[in-house]
Amino acid sequence: MEQKRPIIIGNVAGAMEDCPDAMHRMISSGPLDAIAGDWLSELNVAWNAIRKYDNPEKGYEVGFLEQLDDCIDVIAEKKIKLISNAGALNTPQCTKLAREICEKHGHGHLKLAYVQGNDISDIVADKTNQAQLGGIRHLDHPDRTLESWGKEPLCGVAYFGAWGIVEALRQGADIVICGRVTDASPVIALAAWWHGWSHTDWNQLAGALIAGHLIKCGPYVTGANFTGVRPYLDGLVDLGFPIAEIAHDGTTVLTKHPTHAGIVDQFNVRAQFLYEIQGTQYINSDVLADIGDVKIENTGEKDRVRISGAVGSPPPPNTKAIVVSIGGYQAEATFYMNGLDIDAKERFMRQQIEHAFADSNFTELSIERYGASAVNPSNQALGTVSVRVLVKGKSEHDIREDYFRKKIYALRIQFYADFRTMSPKMFMELFPGLISYEKLPHRVVMDDNVIDIKHHGITAPPPGKRPTYETANPADLRTFGFTNRVPLGTVAHARSGDKGNNCNVGFFVRSAEEYEWLRSYLTVSKITRLLGEDYRDSVTVERCEFPQIWAVHFRFLDFLGGGAASSSRIDMLGKGVAEYLRSKYVDVPAKPAEVEEAESGHNGLIPEWRLRSSPALNSERSSLQWASQQEQRQSQQNQRKRSPEQHLNSCTSPSPTVQFSNQPDDIGGEVNDSGLSGLDYPIALPDDDTILPPVEFDHARLLVPQPAGERQTPNNPGEDGGMLERLLFPGNSCAKPNAAFVLYKCCPCVEVDDLRRLEPCAVQFLGQCGCFHLPARSILDEFIKQYFLHFHPVLPLPLPLNELEFQKMYFAEPTSHPKQRRVPLFLLQAMLFLACPYVSVSKLRKLGFQTVQDARAKFYSRAKLIFDMYPYIDDVARAQGALMLTYHVSSATHKADTFWLSTAIHYAKSAKAHMYTLMREGSREANILKRLWWCCILRDRIMALGLRGPLHIKPADFDFTQPGFVEADFRDEIRGSMVYDSTAKQVLVQLAGMLCELAVALNNILEVLYRETPFRPGGHHNPPSPEDLKTWSLGLDNCTAKASLCNHMLLHAFSAVDDKTQDDHMESRLQTQLEMNQALCRITDDLVELEHLGLAKFLPNTFIGFSAFPFIWHLLDANLIRTGPPSHRTERVSKVYADIMKGFRSLYESTDEMLRYAEKIINYIKEHEQLQAECLDPSILARSAQREHPTTHTLARASYPNNGWVDIFLNRPQTSLRIVMTVDFCLTRGHFPSEADFPKALRAIQQENHESGIGFSGDADEIAWWTLLQEAMDVGFGG
Repeated sequence: MEQKRPIIIGNVAGAMEDCPDAMHRMISSGPLDAIAGDWLSELNVAWNAIRKYDNPEKGYEVGFLEQLDDCIDVIAEKKIKLISNAGALNTPQCTKLAREICEKHGHGHLKLAYVQGNDISDIVADKTNQAQLGGIRHLDHPDRTLESWGKEPLCGVAYFGAWGIVEALRQGADIVICGRVTDASPVIALAAWWHGWSHTDWNQLAGALIAGHLIKCGPYVTGANFTGVRPYLDGLVDLGFPIAEIAHDGTTVLTKHPTHAGIVDQFNVRAQFLYEIQGTQYINSDVLADIGDVKIENTGEKDRVRISGAVGSPPPPNTKAIVVSIGGYQAEATFYMNGLDIDAKERFMRQQIEHAFADSNFTELSIERYGASAVNPSNQALGTVSVRVLVKGKSEHDIREDYFRKKIYALRIQFYADFRTMSPKMFMELFPGLISYEKLPHRVVMDDNVIDIKHHGITAPPPGKRPTYETANPADLRTFGFTNRVPLGTVAHARSGDKGNNCNVGFFVRSAEEYEWLRSYLTVSKITRLLGEDYRDSVTVERCEFPQIWAVHFRFLDFLGGGAASSSRIDMLGKGVAEYLRSKYVDVPAKPAEVEEAESGHNGLIPEWRLRSSPALNSERSSLQWASQQEQRQSQQNQRKRSPEQHLNSCTSPSPTVQFSNQPDDIGGEVNDSGLSGLDYPIALPDDDTILPPVEFDHARLLVPQPAGERQTPNNPGEDGGMLERLLFPGNSCAKPNAAFVLYKCCPCVEVDDLRRLEPCAVQFLGQCGCFHLPARSILDEFIKQYFLHFHPVLPLPLPLNELEFQKMYFAEPTSHPKQRRVPLFLLQAMLFLACPYVSVSKLRKLGFQTVQDARAKFYSRAKLIFDMYPYIDDVARAQGALMLTYHVSSATHKADTFWLSTAIHYAKSAKAHMYTLMREGSREANILKRLWWCCILRDRIMALGLRGPLHIKPADFDFTQPGFVEADFRDEIRGSMVYDSTAKQVLVQLAGMLCELAVALNNILEVLYRETPFRPGGHHNPPSPEDLKTWSLGLDNCTAKASLCNHMLLHAFSAVDDKTQDDHMESRLQTQLEMNQALCRITDDLVELEHLGLAKFLPNTFIGFSAFPFIWHLLDANLIRTGPPSHRTERVSKVYADIMKGFRSLYESTDEMLRYAEKIINYIKEHEQLQAECLDPSILARSAQREHPTTHTLARASYPNNGWVDIFLNRPQTSLRIVMTVDFCLTRGHFPSEADFPKALRAIQQENHESGIGFSGDADEIAWWTLLQEAMDVGFGG
């Protein structure tokens, strides 16, 4: 049999009431053999059931008949075949009206047929009939049956396949009208009729199935709902509909009429391919298609894409059925809110509505807010959000208008409302099931002749559970190199859709390299985390892959709240789920995120928006970088032209909406700066600024108990020597020792157990030291605000459960405070200590403090005294307060310590916080202890990294596969924060989760970097290999840890016993230097950007520990190594460091002291270390560019000329290591190292003739090297 040319099939409808002129445009604009449309969905099957219920002559789609009336002349003239499923639940009536249209236009000769038998309403209404068909089981849950559904069926439809339509075409039908057939059946039927396929041409049928799937939704495959739409916006007005050219072998070329708007390329076709599928098996009534290896490729001609690779096999014996029941009635109202205090307004409205409907018979009351108001909006619309109120009831009476509407109207004065949607409407519920196909009465009616369509009987057993799997042989994500924190949609397209109660999402990328990352990154656990609060335990997630189109697919079972007919979701069809997930921030490898826009525009994928946000809100997460360096520089230039207010309003960092007093802050504006100009430091900077290094970082030189000499004496701010009687007898509460401080009893949220349990002399002493006093309420508000603005996001302690509960306690009336829900005084004093640096100086001076440092010292002393002398504080409160006090740096000792950290962990364990996973999930106790324990973990990792010391909570001490902070842990806080709006709070919660991920990533690294016990010869210590260190380095986002690892790599490079040549050793050092350079530059760039945005003053004091190393190297490069005038960048960086550190000098203790260490470091190096080294051999650099990671080399080489110190790192590693250890020793030990403090191998290397005995040569003994490395660890070594 001679093969026919491909059949040309045009789609003219993708949904009910689709574009009314689509059919006319399609048939008038080019050659066609047939047209088909999909006028039905699960949703309007239900609606047609209601129409037919009200009027037996209704129940079909009227829009199809209107289009036919417009187009029948052209259809008849061109002899175009037409297949429509618009018959819905009344195909005979729809066909009758279509025949009348043909006769009206003089085309009575056209043959019309309709397919009958898919209406199974009589069957589902009778249990006996159901039993004869083998019963109806749920499509996704085989253990559920229609009988157990418990609903009264209104109607039912079965999904027929293509062979009834094929028979009608073979009998000469020109127009075939169907009811509920599968979406692709009209296209399969036309191709099978045209090419003469049989029931067993499985591969060809599978190919036509995919063609029908692709064009069924009309413009979805010509540019609509495509995530890469931006480059084509000008050509997407009045989109054309798709055309499928199906060849005899089932392969298809997808296209459109050339004169119609739209795009058809491999990427938007891939998007539609992934739409509404349920996995790699596409089950149809006529064929089961394996679509896992489908290929979708451009043909080389414009708007033409070839699809191939589907493999067919016999279908299962069952077909899909939908049973419809009346679910009840629903009504809704929409409220609009704008301006400030949106969270408070929503809460106010929610309380009013819940009160108004407390006596209702609603089966559901849903109050949901949509959108977020812009910061400083340019018009009212941008500052407006909507709140949707949806109610459901079993009967119309439950939500009758004189009840629901009246109560909603009663609120119209209190809110901004829209009352246009409050009338009760019936809604349907659906039962998707499986029914025996061969037992259904499948018939074709044509010219009053009824043709029975016999089932061919060739079936396969039901496929069972759909294949779901994680990726095979996933790549180690660390091997992809440096990452950017950007939206997932920056690199991945996606499409989502619905099938019943299920939602599917398919992600795909544009290259094999990106796919390797995507398939390794997007696991089931990752996607559930990205879903955030939308994920529920009742949702089952299935996963599969499509390697030929670089896609990863997920199916979320029972996700849509009942499906389109009855869901309360505003996105009831799941179309927006893909875009929601694409907006979630993930760590994307730098190269995919930085593809040029020209390339992206060519293939359809443009990064949705380059990340132009400020860096992380806490400097401990210093790796949040921008996706495009070029756009970063351009944006910075644009920002400089704006006013500070405009600049901050345009920044995408979270913006706090403070709900306390509106008094302006003057942080740093009035701080006493005496002595600053009197210091004579040798570091020359532009504009006559003096760098004052703020080396008081929160986890260096910490936390030894204060000696008696530092104890407080009376008559300092807030102290009262005559309070014992007032404390012990409640009648004299709220006595004021001065105008700014009040007794703690004036703050009803504060708890102090019976003071009679203490000796009177102890009470007297605590009172004399001011421990029982708090700032007056107006000033206390400021402290509380600053605490929750700056510290709670990065250390979200329970206090006592969450921020929302604290807020309720803090603002409640005195009589509403149960004792167990109060804040211990010790904890509140610790909070005041933390908040001091961010409270305005004018308020501190009202309290009697001259400087921020004075205030910090005073509140620290009070918290510590209560901790020491008041034993009746519970373990959870003690652990929290101790964690807060880890931010203290003592002025009594020059040695860093971790006293408070050890104390916090001790009390956390006493409270069983490390065992929270054994408690009932979601319970109050489990939530409190989980927060406490993960805060301990975070401080432990951050302090170990900054102090260059061992971990207190070791990997073996806890199951670190347990998730850290997730959005569900902060559900109440996100919308109930005192100081942040919900959008900002959600971002901060995500950052807290990232910190937990970083803490887990640091486990093994810190265990090796900073061992607790020294090396012992003969012990069981295995030195890490360069490959191990490199893998860790690539996997770390924290640049400080990366710098530490690079120092270790440098040591390791000189220890390996191998046959490497000198050039190989130099090349290894070069690679290490490149990574070190990138790490240090990223830290510096973050600080420059923060200062430029005006946000540097909000950095926590922890930043000092992570910026000290790049700061010292910058000074070396700027002042000691380089010759000639400094570059513009060098001057700018110097100015930034100067500004930041001058500000920190006024805020934190010991800055002046540590300044002297920095000065001494620079002077010592200047006087003793030989910093001039040989030039780097260019051939080494050239060869390194050809290595296996050319991207990393290229990126780092680009910045290589900007750092003169790299010659020291490469050619004089001993000198480099000595400098590093000098810096670390000063910052972590509190004094300058003597020669004896260095490892033996690094002592006295200033002169060339001393270097022969260094012990770093290639033939060094491995044990000797590991001893040297361990000795270096014992001294303290890091970044």
